[in-house]
Amino acid sequence: MSIENNDSVINFTSTDKILIAGKSGSGKSTLMIELIKYLEPIYQEMTSRQLGIKKSFIKIDPMMQFNGIPIRYGDRTANDEILKKMFQTAPEFIIEDEADGFFPNKLTLSSVESDFINIGRPCGLGGMFITRRLSNLNTNLVSNANKIFMFKLWQSADLRYLYNSNFGDFIPIVSRLEPYEFLYIDVDKNDYIVFDPI
Repeated sequence: MSIENNDSVINFTSTDKILIAGKSGSGKSTLMIELIKYLEPIYQEMTSRQLGIKKSFIKIDPMMQFNGIPIRYGDRTANDEILKKMFQTAPEFIIEDEADGFFPNKLTLSSVESDFINIGRPCGLGGMFITRRLSNLNTNLVSNANKIFMFKLWQSADLRYLYNSNFGDFIPIVSRLEPYEFLYIDVDKNDYIVFDPI
């Protein structure tokens, strides 16, 4: 799967860990919808071929229900149940909005959260994590993301977080982005590009 812009192409796999960060109204949800629109049909075709059934993404938003489990912002118990189910029925791909509530910074991860972040990829698990409070997102999740999209960030806590997460070189870029413009970092390829406004 790929998205093209500025004569550049972004390629994805179903086991990628994708991070989208930016302030409210910056374009995160629009980008998420575009990414899902391209990714999900490829994912369904892949799972249909491998498993004989088409699997859809698991989309988690605060204030929704998943298989009868009410999801609230920061409800890590419900999130653990969903992640456990993903390991049982892999391959799976999860999309979590307000991800800092489910993978918070400065708190110990549960064993299933840690497993998802650290060994999810070889188990066929991938995900997209959207946050407007980057500095509140667990550093382990950020350091394991292999595709990162950042809209304009200027709060000192977020910029310090980037610096401490070894993304300090990008501070001058993300702090000067125009509205709806975003920085894309491909961690695996050690490459980045600024994309035109979405």
